[in-house]
Amino acid sequence: MKIVKFLVMGFVVVIAVYVVMCILGPKSFQTEKSIVVNASPQTVFALTSDFNKWSKWSPWQQKDAQMKNMISGNPGEIGHKMIWESESQGSGEQEIVEVKLDEMIKTKLSFKDWDEVSYASFFITPQGESTKVSWTMEGSEIPFMMRGMMVAFNAMGTLEEDYEQGLSSIKKLSEEVR
Repeated sequence: MKIVKFLVMGFVVVIAVYVVMCILGPKSFQTEKSIVVNASPQTVFALTSDFNKWSKWSPWQQKDAQMKNMISGNPGEIGHKMIWESESQGSGEQEIVEVKLDEMIKTKLSFKDWDEVSYASFFITPQGESTKVSWTMEGSEIPFMMRGMMVAFNAMGTLEEDYEQGLSSIKKLSEEVR
C-alpha cells in the first residue's frame, strides 16, 4: 500500500510541476535577434529575399543537407514561395507577403504539423557604412498545455540560437560579397 501511495504522490508532483511550467511558459512564439553587417542594405536584401539563396545561410537547411525545397515566384517580390520537406527539421511553406525594397521582407510561415500561421520578418537598416539586420518571428498563441513542452524542450532558446546562427551566416556571406 505504501508503494501505491508513493506512486500517486509522485504522479501528483509531476502533474503539478508540469502545470507550473505551462503557467510560466511562453504564451506565443515571439523573438527578435539582430546583427550589424559590414555590407550594404542591397547585399543583405538580396540574400534574405531570395529563397534560392537561403540554402547558403539558413540554419535549418544547414542542419539537413537532404532537405527538399520547391521554390516558385520572383525573388524579392510578394508571392515568392518556398515549400520544404525535411525529416529532421519538419516540413512546411514560407511565402513573402510584404516587401519594402532593401528595407524589409515579411514572410508567412505554415508548418505541416502546426495548424497556426507565424510571420517572420527581416528589417534592414543602414547604419553609416554598415547595415543592421533584425530577424523577427511573431507566432500565434501557444495552447496552455503546450507551453510546458516549450519550457521542457527549451523551444524558444533553440529558435533564438538558430536565429543567431542564421544572422552570423548572413553577416559572413554579405561581407564576402562586398
